Amino acid sequence: MRAEIHQGRVDAALERARALGKLVPAMEEWAVELASANITSFEAWEACALPLVNLGGPKLAGRVPPPELLTHGKGRTNAERLAVCAQLGIEPGQNV
Repeated sequence: MRAEIHQGRVDAALERARALGKLVPAMEEWAVELASANITSFEAWEACALPLVNLGGPKLAGRVPPPELLTHGKGRTNAERLAVCAQLGIEPGQNV
């Protein structure tokens, strides 16, 4: 009975950490091991851990931009490129 209660508390703590973005898949094995061995320590970690943010892919007002805009340098006019180069003091076409 105690083991079931402990496992329920462990499962709830792990799920809560996942839902809050504090537990990512790369940390899963460590988290399960710690929570199973010492739930108090896991809860202390959870209390001070910052959420990790997944920003996902680039989006524009909730839409994914067209693939041609994701290619390096595409979507800019020649005048824009020349203006940026002038501001940075580099030659157009110079690799930096």
